Amino acid sequence: MKLGLSNPEFSGVVTGVYNSSNADTDWHEITISDFTLLGPGSSLTSGDFIWFSIRSLNSTGAVYYKYGGSTASDPKVNVFIVPTTEAQRSDAGTIIGDTISYAKSTAGDDIVIQAGFGSLT
Repeated sequence: MKLGLSNPEFSGVVTGVYNSSNADTDWHEITISDFTLLGPGSSLTSGDFIWFSIRSLNSTGAVYYKYGGSTASDPKVNVFIVPTTEAQRSDAGTIIGDTISYAKSTAGDDIVIQAGFGSLT
């Protein structure tokens, strides 16, 4: 069945990585400036999220994420949940915007977020 939709066109896609060292269970907003370019290790400066993946490296609890901003004490309801020892990845083009938020259920866990950035053409 054809719905008359087409995939968005992207330009300038780059991939970056973010390592969380926050020792709390608060929500944290991240944008492109929080990521490091894979390879050269330089900072990224502009672009929107095109895709991302999130994984806990030493998980003893779930990781939560949502598109857009947050405050530290937002409830962990109506959000995406990454179960212990699993990873999740968004499909290309499913999140278009410049901010995502994450929270950990266990303060001591380390998480890694990889993301592709670009702009719609």
